[in-house]
Amino acid sequence: MILRRVIRHFRNQEWTAIFLDFLIVVVGVFVGLQVQQWSTERTANVHEIKLLGELRSELEISITVTTGRIDSFIQVGEAARRSLEFLETGDDCGDECWQVVIDFFHASQWQRIDAPRLTFDEMRRDGLPRSRAVIEAVESYHVEIDSLAYTMNILPEYRTLVRGLIPLAIHDIYWVQCFKFEANKETYDLECPQGVPAEMSARAIAAIRAHPDIIPTLTVWAGDVRSTPSSLEDGIEDAERAIAAINQELESRK
Repeated sequence: MILRRVIRHFRNQEWTAIFLDFLIVVVGVFVGLQVQQWSTERTANVHEIKLLGELRSELEISITVTTGRIDSFIQVGEAARRSLEFLETGDDCGDECWQVVIDFFHASQWQRIDAPRLTFDEMRRDGLPRSRAVIEAVESYHVEIDSLAYTMNILPEYRTLVRGLIPLAIHDIYWVQCFKFEANKETYDLECPQGVPAEMSARAIAAIRAHPDIIPTLTVWAGDVRSTPSSLEDGIEDAERAIAAINQELESRK
């Protein structure tokens, strides 16, 4: 319709009308592009807000899991300390061989350290978040956790060594009576009931004590595991700062 009108204006040399028709077309195209751009930006903003909420949830889950790991590592570190003290004193385990061998088992517990980052990696692939403060805060958290994982995610030599010296019957009882995994947290029972004859526990202690590599490997593992909780606490602080940055960004989008 506009094209026919323009042709008619040309034939009649109605230049003012031609200019007005041209202006109407240009303005219409401009308005259409602006509306399309506004719609695209609005959709992108809604998508980013959704991802920011998922990123916050990802960090909150990581804090919960890390808090459970801190408690578990503290238990392992204390068991390692007690086991080293027992070995260094040279005392006989007497009537407490079961508790002592279970402590050696507790001291061998190990967990990988990692932090979920699926949402953050997805956002970075899409050039998000747009907030530099959020990016730096989340990346700082992952750097903290990744640097700790570099050391802690290597299976400790002590774990393999000591478990090879403990009879399988004690393994079977241990996992049923001395170990719990609830709500993403490992717990190690220090008073689990004795499940094997006392002589078996005593023989296991004798084998552990006689092995020349037990003390060196346990000492290395004890040093690593006992320093881990404070490092994880630093990581939680970084995660909390990242959550605060996300909350601030979401507040600015309202």
